[in-house]
Amino acid sequence: MDRTTPLRDLTTTPDGLVVLRDHESTYADGAEAHVLEIARAASDVSSTSDELISQATDWPTRYHLDPARANIVRALDLRPDARVLEVGAGCGAVTRYLAERVELVDALEPVPSRARVIVERTRDLGNTRVFVGHVEDVPDEPAYDVVVVIGVLEYVANGSDDRQPYLDFLAGIRSRLVPGGTLVLAIENKLGVKYLAGSPEDHSNRVADSMESYPYGSPARTFSRAELLALMSDAGLTGEDRIALPDYKMTEAVVDPARIPAGRERLLSQVSAFPSPDWVPSVGRFADERKFWESLIDAGLAAETGNSFLILATNGTGGPEMWDPSLVGAYWPVGLLAEHTHTTRLTLADDGLELAPLVPEHENPVRSAPVVANTAPQQDIGAPNFLDRARRVDQDQLERMVGDWSRTLTERAAGGGPVEWDCVPHRMVVAEDGTLRPCRVEWHLDAQDWDTVRRRGVVLLADRLARTTRADRWPGVANVRELATQLGVAAGLPDDGSWLDLFVDEEAVALTAMRHRPAHTTVEDVVDATRDDLRAMLHRPTGPIPLLGDRLVATQGALSATREALAVSQADRARLTKRVSSLKRKVAAAAKAVPAEHSLRNHAPQWVKRAGAPVLRTIRTVRDR
Repeated sequence: MDRTTPLRDLTTTPDGLVVLRDHESTYADGAEAHVLEIARAASDVSSTSDELISQATDWPTRYHLDPARANIVRALDLRPDARVLEVGAGCGAVTRYLAERVELVDALEPVPSRARVIVERTRDLGNTRVFVGHVEDVPDEPAYDVVVVIGVLEYVANGSDDRQPYLDFLAGIRSRLVPGGTLVLAIENKLGVKYLAGSPEDHSNRVADSMESYPYGSPARTFSRAELLALMSDAGLTGEDRIALPDYKMTEAVVDPARIPAGRERLLSQVSAFPSPDWVPSVGRFADERKFWESLIDAGLAAETGNSFLILATNGTGGPEMWDPSLVGAYWPVGLLAEHTHTTRLTLADDGLELAPLVPEHENPVRSAPVVANTAPQQDIGAPNFLDRARRVDQDQLERMVGDWSRTLTERAAGGGPVEWDCVPHRMVVAEDGTLRPCRVEWHLDAQDWDTVRRRGVVLLADRLARTTRADRWPGVANVRELATQLGVAAGLPDDGSWLDLFVDEEAVALTAMRHRPAHTTVEDVVDATRDDLRAMLHRPTGPIPLLGDRLVATQGALSATREALAVSQADRARLTKRVSSLKRKVAAAAKAVPAEHSLRNHAPQWVKRAGAPVLRTIRTVRDR
């Protein structure tokens, strides 16, 4: 390779590392040695490696090996000839993707055990060099077109609220960027919707910690949107922001809320699953995150309250655009095998938004699953959603809507096109004239069976309605299975629910064939486990899953009832103690009243005789003493 950087003039050690300075960094999670063994043994170390993720057994190993880690940068337009510096590269999950896309990558990581994993992750590429150190150890020259900083800024000052260390860090990056170069930075939002809904802060595991600006200290510090953009500006960079959902760690979507056409803002609630995952132990949430998020969207606050930010900050002007001007956002299915992984781009179209699924990493995937990716552009994303309307209408209207959807499937089947596996109710939009149109149809069935779509659509609708409406909305219905049976009648399915067992089998096979599978498990084992999960879902009671607030209210009620019971119990105990004391006095008096030479049975008071042998024995004992 002809092109170089000042770092590359340094000597490479035998194990592929250049130690710029021994910082004795201790930031590690304990999984590094295991991850290194996995990487060394793997034949496929690519950014979409199924082999690597199959070895993940816990959160740390998943964090280092999951292909979703690189999603945070997959929507960016990286020039093939770009020179990239990644700061705080960890174990190389993002580094590997960058190295697959650009000509030159210098990976900077302060923890040697992590840096060694990066060497293994990029061993088959000749364009990556790995260095142990921090930004200040990199020659202070404008050598890079792009600097990538993922999950690092929050640790720069060990949680300090002093702005200067963060500004110094950003200024150091700016000095190493060429004019027009771009800083790509990802970080959690201190005011993210999951925190607002009651999740503990990812670094301190304390509820509301970031929202209160870390009053008790924290190993890391995150920022609001305004604070981040101000830091960029004060460091001499021009920043733009995007939101990442559910976060930058396992990103499902990166979106620019400012580019969403008016009236389509609700798409932000459709491109990621809710609730967002907690990476630390959680006791629950105070509010339904999806509903909270929709309220924030409607209030125009989505840009302020996404769970994570992706910042694109340029050093001056004149550099290449890293975000396509027509791009609104992109999203990815997480947890799928590489052959089924695809990027879906949301772009501006003449009449709204266009959705274009792509499979860039695997142009000709081997179709080992019952479903395959759809590559046809679609529109209507963000339009009024079937599920939103279904939550609000009465039972008769709901049954008519389900019937209309079922007839839509019949019409599409008659058209002779491919079977659209996810042409299910919550992927349909309702036009102004009331007609239904599919949106976000990302998968096709290999087998031509529209009844499969009908069965899965009814169950998925029942599950979502059961989780997001009050239980009393469904009189006489105890669980998802009974609700699906009821809705299935409107879709033309047997009224006895016998079709549900077929749904379980079909869905278990399809999901198992598409998803990552842990190593040392058989397909049959995973299918069986997935069947169990689906059956459990069918038996889940109707009504929203209790939130922390509901549980607190219930707990308070239980405590109140317990206090009342204890109060009654204490009163009963007091009365009983009083009676026992009175009885003791009477027994003592009776014992004294009967001379020793007289028979207790003949001379004791009548109440003693009625009390029987136990009392007589007690009196005799007292008297004889």
